[in-house]
Amino acid sequence: MKLGMIPAVAMTILLSGCSQRFETVNDTLKEAIFGFDDVNMTTEQIEQLPYASAYFRINDGQQIFMVLAFADVNPENNQTQLKWVSSDKAMIVTEQGRIVKTLNLPEYNLAERASLDGAWQETDHSRSRYDWPASNYGFNAESEYALQGKETIQTPIWTKELTVWEESVNFAALNNSIKNSYWIDADNNVLKSVQYIGPKMTRIEFSILKPYTE
Repeated sequence: MKLGMIPAVAMTILLSGCSQRFETVNDTLKEAIFGFDDVNMTTEQIEQLPYASAYFRINDGQQIFMVLAFADVNPENNQTQLKWVSSDKAMIVTEQGRIVKTLNLPEYNLAERASLDGAWQETDHSRSRYDWPASNYGFNAESEYALQGKETIQTPIWTKELTVWEESVNFAALNNSIKNSYWIDADNNVLKSVQYIGPKMTRIEFSILKPYTE
């Protein structure tokens, strides 16, 4: 996706307890206008917002700032899904740090990525099912995880030493594969990641700034 294909993000999302919904927020948020350069929020700006927040980058586009719109429980595995939404209703959904759905992104979207082993975890082997729009449904994938070591990551909010895992996802039916990376803290939270929604499809990078807390 080329620079500028993601519209400016207006911060009109409110996270309010367990039942989260869209609401108008204060004038400070309304004034946040993001152009073609990377968005770099200050520590004070991020801390003043009462929302979970993260930086996202789609392919080689600009870094954008997004806040959490909804946190819902996936009934299939009882895991929390976090839904990050932009002003034009584009959505990226994560579950235990895995991108499991996207909506209204240009070029490619992920209808669903579902774990076939229950909760996501970094094990020698795991299985998942990928569904893409336009009838590309039911592609099974097998993942292998490799420990890459540790790396210190810094954001405007925190600096932590994180464990890095690389996930190799193989699609036998497509004779193709992708590689995803996860930076995980001591509590097994994914705080940074680079993931592909499918072979030769959209790359999404994110860094959690203020994490979601139940």
